[in-house]
Amino acid sequence: MSGSHAQTRRCGRRPAPLLLAAGLAALAACSKPPQPAPAGSGIELLARQPDSVIQQLGSLDGDVLGSDALYWGAGSEWIRSRVPGVGEHSFSRARTVWLQLPAVAAQDRVITLELCSPGADRAEGEVADRVTVELNDLPIGELILGREPAKYRLEAHAPLWREGENALRLQAQQLRPLDRGAEPAADVGFGLISVEYGEARRVELDERRGSAQLVDGTALRYLVQLPPAARLELAGNCNRPGDLVVEFGLLNPADGSLKPGVLGSQIVEVDAGPLAATLEIPENTDSVTSLTLRWFSDEGGRLDLRRAAVDSDMAPPRPSILFISIDTLSARHMSTYGYGRPTSPAMDALAADGVKFERCVANAPWTAYSYMAQFSGLYPEAHKRDIDAMRRAPVIYEQYNLAPNRWTVAEALRAAGYDTAAWVDNPWLEPALGMEQGFDLFDRSMVEIPLWDTSGGIDGITAAFEGWLDERTDERPFFAMLQALDPHAPYVVSEEYSELFAGDELYDAQRQEPVGIGQIQSFRVIPDHVARGEVPEGELPASMRTRLFADAYDRKIRHVDDALARLFASLKERGIYDDLLIVLSADHGESILTHEYYFDHATLFDETLHVPLIFRLPGGAQSGTEVETAVQLVDLYPTLLDLVGLPVYDFLRGRSLAGAMRGEALEPVPLWSEGGIGRQHCVELDGWKLIWSDDRFASPQSKIRHRRLPADWMEQLAPDLVGRMMSAGEIKDWLGDHPEVRKELDRRLGEHYELYHLDSDPFELENLADEEWAKREELIAVIEDILALNAEDKDRASQLTLAEDMSPERRAQLEELGYLERE
Repeated sequence: MSGSHAQTRRCGRRPAPLLLAAGLAALAACSKPPQPAPAGSGIELLARQPDSVIQQLGSLDGDVLGSDALYWGAGSEWIRSRVPGVGEHSFSRARTVWLQLPAVAAQDRVITLELCSPGADRAEGEVADRVTVELNDLPIGELILGREPAKYRLEAHAPLWREGENALRLQAQQLRPLDRGAEPAADVGFGLISVEYGEARRVELDERRGSAQLVDGTALRYLVQLPPAARLELAGNCNRPGDLVVEFGLLNPADGSLKPGVLGSQIVEVDAGPLAATLEIPENTDSVTSLTLRWFSDEGGRLDLRRAAVDSDMAPPRPSILFISIDTLSARHMSTYGYGRPTSPAMDALAADGVKFERCVANAPWTAYSYMAQFSGLYPEAHKRDIDAMRRAPVIYEQYNLAPNRWTVAEALRAAGYDTAAWVDNPWLEPALGMEQGFDLFDRSMVEIPLWDTSGGIDGITAAFEGWLDERTDERPFFAMLQALDPHAPYVVSEEYSELFAGDELYDAQRQEPVGIGQIQSFRVIPDHVARGEVPEGELPASMRTRLFADAYDRKIRHVDDALARLFASLKERGIYDDLLIVLSADHGESILTHEYYFDHATLFDETLHVPLIFRLPGGAQSGTEVETAVQLVDLYPTLLDLVGLPVYDFLRGRSLAGAMRGEALEPVPLWSEGGIGRQHCVELDGWKLIWSDDRFASPQSKIRHRRLPADWMEQLAPDLVGRMMSAGEIKDWLGDHPEVRKELDRRLGEHYELYHLDSDPFELENLADEEWAKREELIAVIEDILALNAEDKDRASQLTLAEDMSPERRAQLEELGYLERE
């Protein structure tokens, strides 16, 4: 903050008044003016996860690798294996791994590593491997490892250390198979037995009791969006005298950089016994404040904090937010968006009671990409990861990550006093991808219930949410996300919905298409994981009627709608429905029978990208409003901040839609989507839509059946492939043996443009890229501009998180959903 100076003030111990700050703010221009906060509300810091815990583990044991507190990455970066003559240890499965060494201060330390390298297949006379070691990107040594475990001491001087998290990078020379007889066998870089780097100083947290225990040198850091005239209320006990230093700093949410103490600091001197203090917090309502509670005790005292709350008599009320996101829900299949079947009566009623955006575009046709955009307010490309070039080729699962330094919408709301919780159903929403950031509760229990079991999904998620509501005892506003997978293929329908829509003529009952055995992102076939929705066991037929699956998809939507109707009725009975801010949307839609791509969602056409977006404002404000201007999911983050009276950050690529809900004009802006098959980008502006594709990068299965190829191309160029369903590996091998066919496919499937005028061609059937050359060039320039913005945003991401290998259980889940080819 310009012109500010850090100041230290000693604060005497005095009783703290029983005042709590309110965590509610007025819905912007949609509710009454802010009122003084009621007593008994506030930002209770100890009831939520701290943003940083400054402690020192002192030692790491290879036996417990798999805890995210110990390293960056995920548990499958390591494998436990027993090697004959060496013992059972943890071995790195990547050439490069990072260990997290939390430290309480920057000071000289000795790091002792106990390592081994029992790899097989050594050259004659070769007995050792090299491992280079860096601390916070600076080299501290190179180790020569032998087959037997040995300890290595490395000096790490004070300037190399950071308070808080420190990244210890270990890079092996190469990956080797473990010695014969190892169980299990694997290619590894080295074995890790232990790490020691100083005295252990740990913080003990109990969020349910709202307490924390600090020892000398440890600290807690919270990021807070302050209300006006804020103060910090502290209470607790200590067993020996010490000083509690409270530092006030600033966070830059654009890149996660922190300036602790820049707004000043205060010291609370504490004798043995109770602590009670009230501190004034420097004014800072325009950006995020960091509050660091740091404990020092020369006598080894322990501070037991029982209360740390940000209070204010001027805190505005804020509504609780219920964010419902239904996986694979296409707006084109909802009756409120004009579909010919009554698939969504409850959602239709929600739209009639709220604000409906007629056209909302998903920023990606795939779950992980889409939620990264929604959670971060940045386009998906900004979250692409840099993978160690010497590692095996990464799969698509590993290529994107919501970096630890991103400031997510859940973190922004939590900083303003929201109790944040999520119940998710799709396996892509997981901590390994950074999806849990900002959520104090991130419940993935429904992920473990397969789609075949209809007791999970939306029914299980709404029940879990209602149980959580029953257990809540505080009055904080909440931000609750309910993410249900039900409409995703395979469309497994319970008995009560099995005959729904059977009598209409919306779809051709006789149309059949081939079943694509083992086909992923393949055109002109029904994927086999979809077919299993109708034929759970046994051999699949060569072809099936497409109406079976079109009907089943719509039935799954109706199932979700009925569950939401019950949820809304329950919320009304509880007396909280009318005060909620409810948002209904999706991650992407589904391609049913269009553009020769069936029952999947990898294209950038409208059936996949057009998703619902409905807001039900507290008190039913602006009910019945319909907004015609097209918007995108990346707008959700700034809109939520605006609606609850929080500052909207400049770094966000989306924009607030709150003004449009009040009837204000919404200027058209470019709408962006990316992903799909091969390399694809898409931009929409002023009713025109341009899709850029380079399908040379598509999978072999996508290539040989691509919709851009004539239906008879196989008969002409590759008669051996006619009628065969081959795996991606088999096709790749076949093309390797037939380079002339591969070359011809790449020629036909190279860079390509599709331009559609959506107002006159809503189903994207007439490509005008050649006729409307000037419009095409105009939109190409827009694509290039957005790609440049994405590159800037990507540069601001932390790259401390390494891609993980996929566990067999996770791979099986993703295979069942059709994301990965079965091994």
